[in-house]
Amino acid sequence: MRRRILAVLAYVLPTFPLGYFWHLTIFAGYYKQLAVYREDIMIPLGIASMLIQGWIWAIL
Repeated sequence: MRRRILAVLAYVLPTFPLGYFWHLTIFAGYYKQLAVYREDIMIPLGIASMLIQGWIWAIL
């Protein structure tokens, strides 16, 4: 169990800041033009999604 938690953290800790800056800073204007995101972005849902992805990668 400890190895899986460490694997999830190894996925989430570098990926979340990268995704945050990628989607909400660097390409924010481009995504706004495409109308991809809602006006009120829900960061906790993004974190939950990444935790689930990390858990699946840890299992695989």
